[in-house]
Amino acid sequence: MSVYKPGSNSVQVSNSVQVSNSVQVSNSGQVSNSGQVSNSGQVSNSGQVSNSGQVSNSGQVSNSGQVSNSGQVSNSGQVSNSGQVSNSGQVSNSGQVSNSGQVSNSGQVSNSGQVSNSGQVANSGRLQIVVRFAVIDTLVLLAKCVS
Repeated sequence: MSVYKPGSNSVQVSNSVQVSNSVQVSNSGQVSNSGQVSNSGQVSNSGQVSNSGQVSNSGQVSNSGQVSNSGQVSNSGQVSNSGQVSNSGQVSNSGQVSNSGQVSNSGQVSNSGQVSNSGQVANSGRLQIVVRFAVIDTLVLLAKCVS
């Protein structure tokens, strides 16, 4: 991992190893990942993040900056986006995603979780959505269908 500070408030981080986070991380600089990142804490991004590696999230991620993914992202936590996200890699979601920003997908997205969108989504890739039904009371439902 290399870190340098070209200015007082900006930091550039390049990762090609494994990083685990269980605390709070805020980014207003540039982060580039080609390794493995695992988050179970809180991550806030208002800068630029580029991923060509593997990212696993079971915590909370908030983005108001720019995120570019050409690797693999797995989410079982909470993600909120009010910035820009572009995906040309693989994303799987079994958690919660809330978008009020811009999302562009030319890769593959698989969703079995919850997605809330009030922003813009442009898709030229593949979206796989798993829909789950809940059976509340089978006998009442069958009785109403028969009568």
